[in-house]
Amino acid sequence: MQSSALKELLASTPVTALTGGRGLIDVDKDATVSDTLKVLADNHLLGVPVKDADQPDGYRGFVDVLDLVTLLVEINKDNHGSLDFERFRTQPIGDAVDRSKKDEWVTVEPTESLLTVLGRFSKGLHRVAVLAGDGSQKVASVATQTDALRFMLQQEESLKDVMSKSLAQLKLVKEWVLFVSKNDRAINAYKKMHEHKVSAMAVLDDKTLVASILASDLRNIATAKGLKVLTLPNLDFISKQRGGDLSISAICRPDDLLGDIIKKIVEHHYHRLWVVDHQMHPIGVVSLTDVCGVIEAHLG
Repeated sequence: MQSSALKELLASTPVTALTGGRGLIDVDKDATVSDTLKVLADNHLLGVPVKDADQPDGYRGFVDVLDLVTLLVEINKDNHGSLDFERFRTQPIGDAVDRSKKDEWVTVEPTESLLTVLGRFSKGLHRVAVLAGDGSQKVASVATQTDALRFMLQQEESLKDVMSKSLAQLKLVKEWVLFVSKNDRAINAYKKMHEHKVSAMAVLDDKTLVASILASDLRNIATAKGLKVLTLPNLDFISKQRGGDLSISAICRPDDLLGDIIKKIVEHHYHRLWVVDHQMHPIGVVSLTDVCGVIEAHLG
């Protein structure tokens, strides 16, 4: 199957092929931040739809981990060093919907084509709400960028031309990296995420990549006794949030092939890979949006 035939396949395949009958996980607008963090952690999710009976389609929008970073930073910006865990923990999740302005609420009919959805994902949309298709405007499931890349792996033979090219050949190495020091406090890393509207920061020891601190690390904070853990140095915070695991595996190199990159992303549920040189110095980052964009461009 050539790329033109694959394009036709994607144009004739509905978005429901991405969700595989997967059910919907959502939260009510009156649920607390703490409740929502637990739902995200228990289901290994980065975002969920937030129900609101007053809205025409029954939903206020998506809330994701970057929205929660934004809420955390905004609640504590005037606290002069102290962190108000109780206010953050008990905040209605409805107040956090699209707080970061990075997780737009987009609904699609179940008949929407994969080609159209891939186009949306390549422009930075992380997920779409798939409607039930019975005219009720009810949301039946959520399809994500990861789902799209998993589908593309199943068409690997058709994408052989682009899959067999390296990141460098595809100009996928964005030569900028936002980073924090391993000794800086975690709360400052989250402030920097909020400032730059990104969901991850590289953690460096001098110039060497030793870890990454993620917006999703906040998911486990619901079970903490307070926000004091955020005053720890980055490596200590990460270790506590991940049960002591400080391994850094979300990495790749400029000569790695796109096919191998996609396999790594899908298998490990990564949402970005740090591009490093032979000395483990970060020289760039590759996001799911970048990968979706390259595939869409290849299809023409």
